[in-house]
Amino acid sequence: MTGRTVVTRTVLLCLTALFASSMLAACSFGGTGRGSSEPARAEYSHVQAAEAVAQLPGITSAEIATSTDGLPSQVKLLAWVSAEAGYSANPAELLEYIIRQAWSSTDQRPTTTVRVELGIEGQDLDLVALAAEIGLPGTVDQNNKNDWSVRIPVDDVAAAYGAWPGEIPPPPASLGVSE
Repeated sequence: MTGRTVVTRTVLLCLTALFASSMLAACSFGGTGRGSSEPARAEYSHVQAAEAVAQLPGITSAEIATSTDGLPSQVKLLAWVSAEAGYSANPAELLEYIIRQAWSSTDQRPTTTVRVELGIEGQDLDLVALAAEIGLPGTVDQNNKNDWSVRIPVDDVAAAYGAWPGEIPPPPASLGVSE
């Protein structure tokens, strides 16, 4: 090997080691974003959050999960919800409840976006407009250019509903739930 090849390999190995150690350091500071003086909140899984949404009258399916968005540290929060034909509750209020339920789940901290797909059989929904109605700046998902899919930056969700994980929201009476 030439001297130049050895130097190139050494530089590449150093850069790889630096990248790996910075990724490990980033993971070790994940936490919940809560100060140590605050009591820890009980775990609330994606499954529990999805079940809370699925129990609303007229909802036919609900799922909440996280997925990476390229790098392991780029985590998006996902929700898929379907409602039956004739669903009559306000879809903007339903969207807000879905986002708040997803945001309250403690499985994995989202770092990029909250993405919601919401379909109500027989209705043509514009989720970007519905997000604006509840005060959130949503955009159409570039990978899924459908009106029934919206992406909202986690910083905007945190500004609206508090730091992750948010409080577990009660089901609103406006969505047909009586307590």
